[in-house]
Amino acid sequence: MLASTTSGYSDYVRDRKFLAELYKNPFRHWTAAELVKISVSKPLEKAPGTGFVYSHANWVILGDIISKVEKKPLAEVMRNEILKPLGLTRTEIPSTAEIPSPVLHAFDNERGVFEDSTYWDPSWTLAPGAVMTATLEDLGKSVAALGEGKLLTPESHREQITPVSKVSPTASYALGVIVQNTWLLQNPSFAGYQGTVAYLPSKKLAIATVATQGIGTDDAKNFSTTLLVSIANHMAPDKALSEGQEYSPPTTKAPTGDGRGLSVVYRAVPKSCVQ
Repeated sequence: MLASTTSGYSDYVRDRKFLAELYKNPFRHWTAAELVKISVSKPLEKAPGTGFVYSHANWVILGDIISKVEKKPLAEVMRNEILKPLGLTRTEIPSTAEIPSPVLHAFDNERGVFEDSTYWDPSWTLAPGAVMTATLEDLGKSVAALGEGKLLTPESHREQITPVSKVSPTASYALGVIVQNTWLLQNPSFAGYQGTVAYLPSKKLAIATVATQGIGTDDAKNFSTTLLVSIANHMAPDKALSEGQEYSPPTTKAPTGDGRGLSVVYRAVPKSCVQ
C-alpha cells in the first residue's frame, strides 16, 4: 500500500503550517520524523487499500522500512543494490542540496516572486538516502531498466507495473509508476525543477526530459511532461499519451550540464501535488 500510495495517509505537503514553514525558509533541512509526524497526526483520507491518495509520507516510511530490513543506511542500499548493478555511474545521492557542477539552474514562482531555486533543500521530498542527482543519460538508463524489469524476477516485475488504482480517466498507478496506454512514466517536480521519464516496452523506447519555470508561468504545471508527450506521440503515434493530472513520486534533484546531457534533480512541488 505504501508503493501504490493506497495507504490512506494524509499528505504533509498539503498541511498549511508545513507550507508556511517551507516557503518561509526553503533552505531548511527536514527530518523524516518531522515529516511523518505531520501526516500520521491527521485522520486517514481513505481506509488503507481502498483507493489512491498521493502522500509523500509513503515514500519516507518505505525508505525507513528498507533501511531497517537491510540494516544499512538507505543511501548505501540504493548504491549497492540499484545504482552499481545498473551502471548508473553519474547518479549521486547527496545528503544536502548540493548538485554536481556544472548546474542548470532552476527558477520558481511559488513564493510570489520569480527567483533562483537551484539550491533549495529537497529533504522534505523523500526518505533520507533516496534524493538523487543524475545526468539525462542515467535517467534514460534508469527508466529503461524499470521498463525491462532489470534486477527483478519476472513475477516481481509484473507486480511492479500492474495498475493498482485509477488516478485519471487515462492513467493508472502501479507501484511507484504511472501506466498510460502501456507507457510507464514518472513526472516529479521540485522547486522549479521538472522532469519526466517514460518507457514504452513494445518499442523499447526510453525518453527523459527536464524543464524549469518561466516568469509568471503556472507553478503547478510540469512543462517537461508537455515536452515528453509531444516527443512520445511523434515517435509512437499508435501509443499516444495525453497530458493529465497524474502523480509521480519524486526521485532526484536538479539538472546539471556536462556535454553528454543534464544532471537532474527533481522532487515534488507542493502545489503540483494538490492539483
